[in-house]
Order: sequence, then structure tokens, then C-alpha cells
Amino acid sequence: MKNIVALLFLCFFVAGCNKLIKNESPVLESEQASQSAQAQLKRKNNKKPTDMIGFWVGSFNATEGFVNQQITDKGTLAWHKEKKITLAIESITIDRVDGYSVIAGITHKCSGIMKEDEDFIEFELTELGRDPQIGTFYLKIDKKDTVLKGGWTAKKKGGIETRYCNFTKQHFEYNPNVTFALIQGISEDQSIKDNVHYPGEYDEWYSAITSNYDIVQRLNPSTTTLTDSEVSGLTKSELMLLRNTIFARHGYAFKKRPLRIYFEQQPWYIPVSSNPKSGLTKTENQNIALIVSYERYFGEYDGNFGR
Repeated sequence: MKNIVALLFLCFFVAGCNKLIKNESPVLESEQASQSAQAQLKRKNNKKPTDMIGFWVGSFNATEGFVNQQITDKGTLAWHKEKKITLAIESITIDRVDGYSVIAGITHKCSGIMKEDEDFIEFELTELGRDPQIGTFYLKIDKKDTVLKGGWTAKKKGGIETRYCNFTKQHFEYNPNVTFALIQGISEDQSIKDNVHYPGEYDEWYSAITSNYDIVQRLNPSTTTLTDSEVSGLTKSELMLLRNTIFARHGYAFKKRPLRIYFEQQPWYIPVSSNPKSGLTKTENQNIALIVSYERYFGEYDGNFGR
């Protein structure tokens, strides 16, 4: 009898152990599934080097001492005070990265290297050419982030030697029907006006970007062939602004500071080129010629496409 009881107890104990083991197994499988899902999500959210190809648009800021510096530049205005820059990454291989930078109507080819680890992608890109204002970008992005951050160091000393940068990736596509937003809060920069060679010219530039919003709403020189009657009554400022809306739609990077102030505040505007004639349509070329003929009449057209 004792043997039978002992045998029954042993059977119940083994069954209980098996039940415990069977109950634990789904928990372990669930944990493994969760860990696997998290790993897949992490890989999905992580950027690959090829994801970096494209236009990166953002700020290109000097230190405060240089920002407040007054520059005499015979009417061209110091572009180095501007903040907006586009860094285009065109190709990435194991040992080489190629692209270009665009700021204030100036394009510089860039070449360098990329480093990658589990969490970050880093770039060292040097601007090429003989321009004394070129330098090297040192940039880094967390693979789970959307902002490419870092700095820039000038090749030569004597000017602005360092800058800090923040870029986000943006897609550029020519759209002749973009809508111009009403820009408020633009004020004349008296310190710059006092230090340019032709202060009277900048009265016209600032007048255009602060007052003549109506013209960009009424006329679209990228979609409609303008007539003499539509253009003949425009002011010098309106002619200048209307002509440059064409180049802005094509992503032209303006050299003239007032135009940069105006167009860079349009949410759709991305400076991607320093070639004002790139991609212009037949209608746009016709309208440019018409507008220029009236600008020449006023003596305002300088032949530099808003630069």
C-alpha cells in the first residue's frame, strides 16, 4: 500500500513539473518574439548610408562676434552673415563621398569620407576649389535621428574660421504653381545699409520685399505669358521681385541679401543651384526678357539675375 501511495505521489510531482515547464515555455517564446520585434524596429528606424544621399538644408552659423561685424562690400553685401545653406550628397562608396554645398549663389564641390558604427554615421567633407572661403565640414547623425549636426572649419585663417551647422533632409522638386506666403516682420538692416556702396539701391530692394506682396499673387511668370499691359505699370521694385520669383521656383541660391531674406522664408524654397538659367522653360525665358526690357528702361537691371 505504501508503495502504491509513493508511486502516485511521484506521478503527481512529475506531472506538476511538466506543467510548470510547459507554462514557462510560452513566456520565453514571447520574450524572444518581443526582442526580435524590437531589433527589427531598431534596424528599420536606423539610417543606412544610402539614406544620406540627397539635399540637406539648414543653418550655417558664424559665431556671434562675426555675425555683428559690419562689412563694407561695395554693394554685394556680406554673404557670410546668412544662415541658410544646402549640402547635397550625391554619391557614397566605401572610401569616398561626393557632393556640393550651395550658399548665397556660390556652389562648391565637396569630397571626403564617411565613417559608420552601430549608432552613428559621420562625414568629413572638404570643399574644393581656390575660393579663399572654402573649408571642411565635420558632421554626424544619430541613426535614429533626423538632424545632421556638426561644424565647419575654414581652410585659411583671417576670416570666419569656424561655423556650426544643423541640417535636415528635404526634397526639391520644381513646381511652377507654388504659393507665396505673406512674410511679416522684415525690417531694414540699418548697419548694413550704412556700409554698402550704393545705399539708394537697397532702398529699392527692401521696398520690394516688404511692400509688394500683391504682385506675386496676381502674376505668375512661370505659368503664364505676360503682356506689355501687365508689366508696363509696375514699379522698379515690383519688376525686380517678379523676375526673381522665376529663379526662386528653380531653387536658385540668391546672392543679394534682401532677396535671400524674402525667399528663404517661403516654406517651399530650397536653394539648390547657383546657375540662374538652369531648367528655365520657354514661357519663363520669354517673361524674363520682357521684364528685363522694362528694368533697363528704369536703369535698374544689373544683368546678374538677382545676384
